[in-house]
Amino acid sequence: MAAGSDSISVFAAASLTDTFKALGSSFERDHAGATVRFNFAGTPTLATQIGQGAHADVFASADTENMDRLKADGFVIGEPKVFAHNKLRSSPTTSSRSSWRRATRRRSRLWPTSPGRA
Repeated sequence: MAAGSDSISVFAAASLTDTFKALGSSFERDHAGATVRFNFAGTPTLATQIGQGAHADVFASADTENMDRLKADGFVIGEPKVFAHNKLRSSPTTSSRSSWRRATRRRSRLWPTSPGRA
């Protein structure tokens, strides 16, 4: 939370909505007067918003590509931390087997955004 601020802005991948809402409620209970404001969307959308100047105190991404790009462009501080792994689960049809073979594991990463760039 920024010094002198009563709120924290969290940009998080849509797949994290339920879990992060629960964490936000818990944080607010434990920190009287604090407010957690969420922006849930697809990771590329969130990365674009941050890259265009949207303020985020925390960015929780569903991939590493967008986070690495924001870091390279100076929009984040510190080193990213992997806090969860996603694994694609599906029942492919015969016609989709080649697409299924190309599916890869995805890692979610979390890091604070750079206040100087937002």
